[in-house]
Amino acid sequence: MLALAVELYFADAPRERDALVEQGLAVARRLADPSLLVWANTAAHLASWRAATAEDRYRRAVESVDAAVQVGDPRQECVTRTILAGVAQEIGDVPRMWEEIRLARELAARTGLVSPLVALGWLEVPWLAMQGRFADAQQLFAQTLALMQRTTMAQQTETPAGAALALRMAMAPVDDSVVAGFAPVVESSPLPMRAHLLMLMLRAGQHDQALAHYAEFGVEFGHDDWFTLQQQCQAAEASLGLGAAKRGASVYRWLAPYAGRVCCAGAAVALGPVDGYLALAAAAAGEPTVAARHADDADELCRRWEIPLVADWMATQRQTHGF
Repeated sequence: MLALAVELYFADAPRERDALVEQGLAVARRLADPSLLVWANTAAHLASWRAATAEDRYRRAVESVDAAVQVGDPRQECVTRTILAGVAQEIGDVPRMWEEIRLARELAARTGLVSPLVALGWLEVPWLAMQGRFADAQQLFAQTLALMQRTTMAQQTETPAGAALALRMAMAPVDDSVVAGFAPVVESSPLPMRAHLLMLMLRAGQHDQALAHYAEFGVEFGHDDWFTLQQQCQAAEASLGLGAAKRGASVYRWLAPYAGRVCCAGAAVALGPVDGYLALAAAAAGEPTVAARHADDADELCRRWEIPLVADWMATQRQTHGF
């Protein structure tokens, strides 16, 4: 049942997948085999990976770590802690994320596992960038890219490109060269990334080009999956820059349940609080008072998460757009 749920992930059958996950996990728990429970929770995580399931996946990840510890297998514990670190990011439990990164790295060093180190690297690089620790971020980026090239992990192009983009946006203003470099990724990627391209165009001052691109292609969204939350956040920023009030209102409704969380693409490419993008979406929809409230919340989260560069960017948005 869990294997079938994973196979159905890209078939856009969330209710069927959720039912299979629930039933499969129930069987695994009844059998009370810790190793089986680790596998079952990992499969369930992959099969149900979307923003709406983050809290459930967090609880399963904790259960999976506990089961791996019970088994006494450091390799299983390393993998489960890596998953837990990523889900902790998703729900905005940033202190837990950092703790699980530390523990998973120690286990990876003991066991020689490479794939968890790759996942942890892509998770951590954007946070180092948002903290202004650019040298550390660049060093970890290079190490992670070299490790990934030794594996057969998926998204050998998209994930490094996303991490590089997050690092580049933190280090300096976006210019035409960034847009030119990212455009081929958009065209070749199986992921729907036009909202990202529009955001970059607007940050680079290519307003007319962004309007023309939006008029021709719009902002496409795939089925609701691990990537959709960041798509919607980028669409929020693009909506404000393009003056697309209806799109802003639509994005706001979609993002509203995820206030307090991190804008990220699964376990990678963190860009700060979702609340900041809610502020942009509300401003685009013509609700400056609502936008100001979300911006205040975003500022507080930036302080708690120790990412001052995002707070500075948010302050610029408020000054520019008057909320």
